[in-house]
Amino acid sequence: MRTEAERGYFYYEYLLILSPSSEIGKTITRFKKYVEEEYGCKLAAQLIPHMTLANFIQTSENEEAIIRGFRNQASVVSPIHVGLKGFGKFNSHTVYVNVATPKPIMDLVSNLKVKFADKLKLVDSLKPYFINKLHITIARGMSPQQCEEVWAAYEKEAFNATFYATEMLLLRRPVVLSNTGYFESAGRYQKVAELPFEGKNSLGTQLPLFC
Repeated sequence: MRTEAERGYFYYEYLLILSPSSEIGKTITRFKKYVEEEYGCKLAAQLIPHMTLANFIQTSENEEAIIRGFRNQASVVSPIHVGLKGFGKFNSHTVYVNVATPKPIMDLVSNLKVKFADKLKLVDSLKPYFINKLHITIARGMSPQQCEEVWAAYEKEAFNATFYATEMLLLRRPVVLSNTGYFESAGRYQKVAELPFEGKNSLGTQLPLFC
């Protein structure tokens, strides 16, 4: 039996995201770099500031169809007003910027899950992940001590910002199947598609620009 590479396609890990505006992104990047330099959190500044919507592993053979489906879904969504307020943490490993207006984005995620969960499933044991708590990570993969120190610095820090999300981005990075049977990263994420929110209804006409 031929391998996937011999058939001419490869495995990738895909990340479907929303990005903040350029100015807000720069501010959050400064947070991330500060945490990396001050507290030694090496996973703080590796990715651009973003909100993950979905994460999945698929083959390059299916990429065009996936992008086409996501693009069609994005075309009926109007730009989304997003509010950010303060900070939060997950257990003892992650500190993040809190999303104060999650509902419209979570409605989008719910629609994506209904329409694409089965299509994105590579095998029964490897299902796509759809986010259930919106956030923008500052640092992750920290030791409990690092997390407590970073949280002490940000817990009472004031941060408020708003922006309009006008598109989804689809990123991918190559992965390989290890000897243990798990996929492992084999490169950095790169952007493969911009998926603009166009606010069209099912007849193809334009909806109001902002919701």
